[in-house]
Amino acid sequence: MTRSGQPGAGIFAGLFVAAPEAVEAWDLYGLTPSDWPALEFKRLDPVKLGSLEAILTSRTYADIVAEERTQLVRNGGADGPWITAVRLALIDALAVLTPDGRAAAARAWADTDEFKVRPSDPPRPRDVGDLTALLAEMAELANRSLRDGQPLYLLMGL
Repeated sequence: MTRSGQPGAGIFAGLFVAAPEAVEAWDLYGLTPSDWPALEFKRLDPVKLGSLEAILTSRTYADIVAEERTQLVRNGGADGPWITAVRLALIDALAVLTPDGRAAAARAWADTDEFKVRPSDPPRPRDVGDLTALLAEMAELANRSLRDGQPLYLLMGL
């Protein structure tokens, strides 16, 4: 899935849903397979996802990090790519996010230090509408993950 909802060529950075055995078998040094539901989201990282989880669950980031570390699933070396599993609490929170909730979460997420430190990162904090749209797509992926019983993964690279 691409931003338009149509099958694409895969992603190099962002979120995707796939069976664990497919992720294990995948050659890390290319785009994800085009049949994996995915969302391109460059410079998304576990810290930004932790901040989003804190916003959506009304928990503190410190509590989230203390509870469970991000699980590294695949490691492409010093320059990546790296794949981590998205925490189930975040998947659950995204899956029930309403349109009004997405807009409020986008405003709060855009106002976090993680987006302000590197304001050139897409989406820029002033692009709350873009972030709201990305949250809608993230919610779709979360629902797909839960429906299909397959993990949601974060793919990062340099």
